[in-house]
Amino acid sequence: MSGFRIYFVLIIAVLVGFCAGAPSMGGETNTCFGEVCPPRTTGCKKITKTSADKQSLDVTISCLDVQDYELKKFTKPEPNPYGPHTHYESSSFSASYSYSGGNLKPININHNNHIGNHNDVEDFS
Repeated sequence: MSGFRIYFVLIIAVLVGFCAGAPSMGGETNTCFGEVCPPRTTGCKKITKTSADKQSLDVTISCLDVQDYELKKFTKPEPNPYGPHTHYESSSFSASYSYSGGNLKPININHNNHIGNHNDVEDFS
């Protein structure tokens, strides 16, 4: 019986450790690409592009809320590793929320600029 109690206590201790390590909504520190963001941050956006003189990269990091409104913005220059004759642009997005529910409707994708029935393909021969 004492072996059962030891295993039971060990299982409880492991479960408490997992629960304590899980992120909490209230007091967790939110970071976006290395920058500390406000507590309501659920998404991060990073835009990198060459400066006007192409000598550096202008990096803009935005902390976003659940509706993608900007809560805080960081802007910093970085050296341009691509050289003064290269134009560079990049964007990244990460989020920690998901959406489910609502009425899902199929999306009609307009491939090759076809309007209407996809069987109405012109023959140029």
